Amino acid sequence: MQQLAAGTDRTVVVKGLVERGWPEVSARRFVANVRVTPLAASRRQGAQHERWRVARGLLLMLLGAGVVAAGLALDDPSASLFVFSAGVILSVFGLLDFLFGISAWGPVDQ
Repeated sequence: MQQLAAGTDRTVVVKGLVERGWPEVSARRFVANVRVTPLAASRRQGAQHERWRVARGLLLMLLGAGVVAAGLALDDPSASLFVFSAGVILSVFGLLDFLFGISAWGPVDQ
């Protein structure tokens, strides 16, 4: 797909796949069915996904912090532990989502 996006001729790509062990019929079908999107467009879509991931992570962390606070405010020890644990789990998943979103978010070509 990257070769096709770079402008490589389809027959050259088919030859390369056949050299790697693909049956020629399968290679031709694969190359014919590949839709080439411009690289800049795919990067913009990826950046949009990562922005959503960062926002979702922040939202989950805030929700988890609220649930932790509610768990600490409860008088019943068993219910308090359950609610507190649920809040911590939400916060951890939110933090992981936030960090993965930040780490994959790179510069976008215009």
